[in-house]
Amino acid sequence: MRNKVRNAEKEILARAIVSNVRTLCHEKGLTIVSVEEYAGVAQGYLSRVYSSCFLLSLYTVYKIAEKLEVTIDDLVNIDFAKEQRIKELETELQILKGEISG
Repeated sequence: MRNKVRNAEKEILARAIVSNVRTLCHEKGLTIVSVEEYAGVAQGYLSRVYSSCFLLSLYTVYKIAEKLEVTIDDLVNIDFAKEQRIKELETELQILKGEISG
């Protein structure tokens, strides 16, 4: 059971990183290929990571973050941070609704 959980966590993390790389590339006007080249991985590697859930080495993640001019933490947590902020805002909204109603 623990292995299934670990594998699911790895899959989520791998997909989150690649998704964040795509978003950051779009925002910065870079191509995925240029990031892959800079990181020293083969063209199409990030797509394979996303679809097959290969693990990225820490060095590869570091090189990608360096190319995108973000920290590793930024690269890994962008989507999670957004989701967390949405949850916080929803909670605040519920509190405000309660204050207005009550």
